[in-house]
Amino acid sequence: MPLDANGVYQYTEADVTSPTASAFFNKLASSVSTAIGSILTALGLRGVTVAASDGTTQTGAVSADFVYATATITLTPGTWRVQGGASLLNMTGSDAASVALWNQTAGSAIAGSRGAAGTTFTTSAASLVTRPVLVTVAVNTDVRVQCARNGATSIRASFLASAPAAWLNAERVK
Repeated sequence: MPLDANGVYQYTEADVTSPTASAFFNKLASSVSTAIGSILTALGLRGVTVAASDGTTQTGAVSADFVYATATITLTPGTWRVQGGASLLNMTGSDAASVALWNQTAGSAIAGSRGAAGTTFTTSAASLVTRPVLVTVAVNTDVRVQCARNGATSIRASFLASAPAAWLNAERVK
């Protein structure tokens, strides 16, 4: 796997347009997480890590976003770097979809966490990731992945051979 000087995976156009794009995104997320972890360690900020993933298929209603219910992480008071993702299929036709982090305790999306939109199809899933964000919480806070579709369609989070239906990772930074 080719890495740049910072240890981040260098991808090619073939990586993101091939049938193995979800494997590419998993490699990219892993290498970015490793690089960030190295920086945090060097700064003396590396702390507790919590993670969750689940392969349970969950489908949203037509024209409705949904929160993936069976992968949850609980953040304890402090500041955390959090990221998540999901493998999404579209049940009614191709459409754009995206994922964000969801504060289950407060019942709202976490600002700035919505990742880039990807096109979902009925025949193949798209592995989508949230933006990594710093979250400061004063009380124990449950976080999940919110799955969003663009139009009057229905999306499904579904387990793939190379990626879980949904995953979350958080690392305490202070």
